[in-house]
Amino acid sequence: MLPRDPGEFWRAGPELALFQVNIAPPAIPRAVLKRLGPPPLGSYAREFQQLLASYYQEISCRAYELDYAGDGQEGPETGS
Repeated sequence: MLPRDPGEFWRAGPELALFQVNIAPPAIPRAVLKRLGPPPLGSYAREFQQLLASYYQEISCRAYELDYAGDGQEGPETGS
């Protein structure tokens, strides 16, 4: 049910304190790209897929760094 006051919609409730996110390396590296398969780009498909894979790797590394930055621990190796 939506709150009567629209300003209340964006306010975090007490439930937010219970919300936890645990970042871990994926069980299958680049699973999303593997599931989607090669893009329909003809002769550029392989090069584009490799580019996306490098982006996924970089984004994963940055996410781990951000996740572990606040607690003084070193993040896990991604291997993805």
